[in-house]
Order: sequence, then structure tokens, then C-alpha cells
Amino acid sequence: MPLLFASVARGGSPQCSFAATGVEGNFDSVASEFNEKASKNEGKFTYVVDGHTFNFLTKDGYTFLVVADGAYGRAIPSGFLDRCYQAFAETYAVGDEGCTTTAAMVRPFSKQLKALMEAAARNPAEFSKLAGVQEQIAEVRGGMADNIDRMIQRGEQLELLTERADDLITESQLFHRKARLLRWRVTWADARSKVAIVGLVVLVLCLVILGLCLGVVECMPQ
Repeated sequence: MPLLFASVARGGSPQCSFAATGVEGNFDSVASEFNEKASKNEGKFTYVVDGHTFNFLTKDGYTFLVVADGAYGRAIPSGFLDRCYQAFAETYAVGDEGCTTTAAMVRPFSKQLKALMEAAARNPAEFSKLAGVQEQIAEVRGGMADNIDRMIQRGEQLELLTERADDLITESQLFHRKARLLRWRVTWADARSKVAIVGLVVLVLCLVILGLCLGVVECMPQ
């Protein structure tokens, strides 16, 4: 869980707190050191200690704290503090004239701290506009990546189709060459056949004419 520890203090004195399961660290003692300083200034501020951010919100006499992993940023802890103050104010009428609370009264609020921390871990976009924008950017990036993958696949398919088209063109050109060669061979064979037939006819005519001539010569009186 990126949010590790949360607490509510009044006048520098802790009223309730909650630590995430398995969290190790002296967050209570560090928080106590800063709560006194935090209680003297209204608004939000952050301290960085050993790679963790101690995020404070002081309002209406109460100091709300959430400790987060430094890599988690500050947007979501800030949103958590706003939600925490809102829930606390609704529960204990904070800000109303004459409102007083004791540690015993506030101690059960630790359950709401736990619920808010778990909600922030499940749905960070609900606690931060920045986180929401980052989530939208991630979705857009994912969509762009899918589109690029599709384009690459289409490109590969187009390349394959182009290769097949080139193969078909090559085969078509080869077919035309073979067809022209076959046509030429058929034409040449036909021409030779016609020449042979004409030659044979001429030879027969010559023989006939020669035979007639010889017969006429024999028939002439000596």
C-alpha cells in the first residue's frame, strides 16, 4: 500500500492513527516531532524523511497527516488529506462553534483512516485529478500501442501482398514469354508445313508437265 501511515492530532497531541499492515518504521515518533510544528500553521505542507513524504493538513485546530512512499508523489496524499478532513468534519462537526473532542471520542476514526487508505490504493484516480489524468494518458498510450501494433500487422500483410503481387507479375511475364515462344514455334511449324506442301505440289506439277512433254515428243512423226 503506497500510503503507509495516517493520523489525526489536535494541538500537537495525537488523537488517533492507523498504520498499514506490514509497515515497519517509527512513523509515530517522527509524526509527533512534526505535529507540534504543523499545528502552528494552517494549510498543507510536506516534509521528506528517509525517502518518505510526511504530508500535513492543519485546519480548524486539527492536524491531519499521511505518510507515503516518496516515489508515490504528492498529488494522491494531498487528495487523501482533503477526504480525511471532510470525513472527520462530518463525523465530529469540526468547525462548528463550541465543538470539542477528546482522544477517546476520536479514536474510532482510525477505522475511517484505514478505509480511506485502502480506497486510495484501489482507486487513486478518485483521490487526485493528476492521477486521473495519468490514468487517461496510460489508456491513450495503450490505445496508441494497440493501433501501432495493428498498423505494423497491416504493414506486414501489405508487404506480403506486395511480394505476392510481384511474384504474380513475374510469373505473368514468364508466361507471356513462353506463350510468344510457343506461338512463334507453332507459326514456324505451320509455315514449314505450307512451304513443304507448296514444294510438293510444285514438284508434282513439274513431273506432270515433264511427263506430258515427253509424251508429246514421242508422239511426233519422225
